[in-house]
Amino acid sequence: MRRWGPEGRSVADRNRSRPASHGGVRPDAVEDLLWPVTGLPPTMKGGRGNAAEAGRCGSKRVEQTITDPLALAGAFVVRDPGWRRKLLVGGLLMLLVNAVGWPVALGYRKALIGRLLHGTDRPLPDWSEGILHYYLDGLKALGVIFGYLSPVYLTLAIVLRWHGVAIDGTVILGVCFFLVCPLLSPASFPAAVAYWTFFSSGFRLPPTLAAALMLTCGAIVFFIPAGFLQVSKTGRYLAAFDIPAAAATIVANPSGYVKAWYHSVLISFVGHAALPLAPWGIVWCYLGIIFIFNSLLERDAAVCGNGSWYGRLRGGDAIRIVETGSRRFVRCVNCPDDSGRPPILLVLGGLLVPMPDILSRLFVTEGDRCGPRL
Repeated sequence: MRRWGPEGRSVADRNRSRPASHGGVRPDAVEDLLWPVTGLPPTMKGGRGNAAEAGRCGSKRVEQTITDPLALAGAFVVRDPGWRRKLLVGGLLMLLVNAVGWPVALGYRKALIGRLLHGTDRPLPDWSEGILHYYLDGLKALGVIFGYLSPVYLTLAIVLRWHGVAIDGTVILGVCFFLVCPLLSPASFPAAVAYWTFFSSGFRLPPTLAAALMLTCGAIVFFIPAGFLQVSKTGRYLAAFDIPAAAATIVANPSGYVKAWYHSVLISFVGHAALPLAPWGIVWCYLGIIFIFNSLLERDAAVCGNGSWYGRLRGGDAIRIVETGSRRFVRCVNCPDDSGRPPILLVLGGLLVPMPDILSRLFVTEGDRCGPRL
C-alpha cells in the first residue's frame, strides 16, 4: 500500500527525487514518517534548525512539536524526568508478583488521573505514597470491572447449574490459572464460554446463547471506561456505577469515545506485545489509556483545571523531537530525565514509544543521542 503525501505523490515517489542526507536518511523521509505524530503535513510544519544542534549532532536537525493525541498518549511520560525509574518499579512488580503488581498498576494509574486533569510539577505519581496505597486502590478498580461483568458471569453460572453441570478438574485448573495470573482474569469469561461451547465433554452451550453472552460481555466492556470517567469526575469508585451519567458521557461525544477505544486498543497491543519487556510495556500502556480516555474530560471546566497536562502539552510544555540517523527513532530535545539523558522514542505509525536506555544505545548512535537543548 502506498502512503501519500500532501502534494498528491506517494512518499516513495517523492523520496526518490531527493538526495540522501549524510546518514543515508533523507530529511524529508523522517518528516513524512512523523506526519501522523506531529499532526502537520511536512509542508506546514513549523520546524526550525539550530546551529548548536548541528554542531553536536553533525547535521542540521529540524525540531517538530508533537500534537497528535495518540502520539502524546505514548510519549507524555517523558515529560516526567523520573519516568524511567517509575516505570521500572511498576514493571518489576508486574513481573515478580503478578497477583500484587496488576492491582498496584491499576491503583497507580488512578493516581495519575488527578495529576493530568489538575496539573502538577511532574505528571507521573511517585511511589513514595506506598505500594499498599496503590494496591488497595487497585482492588477497588477490580471491584468496578467485575461488578460490571457480574451479570454475565451470574447468567452463565445459572445456565450451567440448571443443566446440572458439575465442577470438574478442568474448571478447577482454569480457576487456579486466573488466580495465579490475575492480569488475564478479564479473559476468564470468554474462556469459560469457549470451553462450554466447543470443548466440554458433557453439556455444551447452544451457539446462539454463547453468541448472546459474548455480545453482552463486549457491550459491557465497551461501557466500562465511561463508568471509570465518573470516578475521574468525583474521586469515588461507587460513582462508576452511575449508569445514566456514564451513558451521558458517551452520548455527549460518541465519536470521541469510539476513537479513544480505538487508540487504547492500539497502545494496549503494543504494550502487551513488547516481549520480553511486556511487564513494563503493560504499565506504560495503562498510563497511555488513562491519558486517552480522560482527555474526553478536557472541555469540562468543573473537572479539568486550567493548568492540566493536556493544555500544557500543547503549550509551554509541548514535547519537541528531532530525527535521528535511524528512520524509526526520534530524540526528544526538551525532556531530559533526572540524569540529563534525552529520551529516544520509537516511531510506530502515529504512536511514539519511549525506549529503555539500553535499547536506545543498541539502535541509535551516540551522536544521535546527544544532549537536549532546552
